[in-house]
Amino acid sequence: RVEILMIQHLLLTRIEKNFDDSQCARAAVIYNHGFPDSSITPNPLSESEPSQQFSSRFPRKLCEHLILCVGGMAFVAFNARGVPGSTSSQPSCVEEPPPEFCDKTLTQDLEDLADVVKFVKAERFPSAKIFVCGFSTGAFLSLAYAARPDLHPPGGVDGCCALACVRDIPASVSLDFSADQRDAANEQGWCWKEFFPHGGQNNPQKWRLNRAYLQSYEAFPSAHDMGRALKMPVLLLHGAQDVHVPFDDHAQGLLDDLVSTGAGAKLCVIPKGNHFLSASAALNKGLAAIQSFIVEVLGDSPAKEAGSRPKAKA
Repeated sequence: RVEILMIQHLLLTRIEKNFDDSQCARAAVIYNHGFPDSSITPNPLSESEPSQQFSSRFPRKLCEHLILCVGGMAFVAFNARGVPGSTSSQPSCVEEPPPEFCDKTLTQDLEDLADVVKFVKAERFPSAKIFVCGFSTGAFLSLAYAARPDLHPPGGVDGCCALACVRDIPASVSLDFSADQRDAANEQGWCWKEFFPHGGQNNPQKWRLNRAYLQSYEAFPSAHDMGRALKMPVLLLHGAQDVHVPFDDHAQGLLDDLVSTGAGAKLCVIPKGNHFLSASAALNKGLAAIQSFIVEVLGDSPAKEAGSRPKAKA
């Protein structure tokens, strides 16, 4: 029950579901990857498993968990434009950037997320409750999208999960880009940005990225402004040992900012979790929290096979 397609003739997308075509979806989770990262690979990882195209561990484990544990589940993972696979012209090798990479912006990434959600709701699962779930950069994009009802499909969006989300989006450019990269972008209009294409030799690659990407952080609102616009429940997840988006600087402050506006947000602290939830115990805690959040929003629908679900392994 896996479908690989291109949305808007540009966005490489993988959809997996655990129900037959004659049945209706109850929940559709749209996963938004971080940066520099991707969700899926342009090509199958092996001939024996043509549908296993996840390029990152977390979306693969989240998909496996939700497909097993929540009935009527559809899991959607896509690559934003300019990320390998989501391009109008494939490079000659994985070490070369897609032509759209150089001109990427975060505001375009937000539009990509909106396009995928609209497609999923209108063309695949019109009766499903819609959840957006993002990691790192994808986390703040998911939260920002959740706070933009003008971008939502008819029927709206029902929940948002954000793992390792920053408190202040405009200021977080300094987390994603070094001082040298920011100076280069200001002085010459572009900088070299590291990227880890799946299967690339001698990763990370250094790909040219224009200044517009760095400037696009400023287009996003404060946490207070997002909180005032949120009309859905939000689950924040954050590893207490995250050094990329430090827990003490972001997690509780973001929660406080959102809750102070009346937003329905809660925080799941993962005690020994790093940025990527690399440890199996940390990953399992995060997966279980997302499952519980979805099941709670679904209401009276119990988790499928919840008592027998396996623990995630590396």
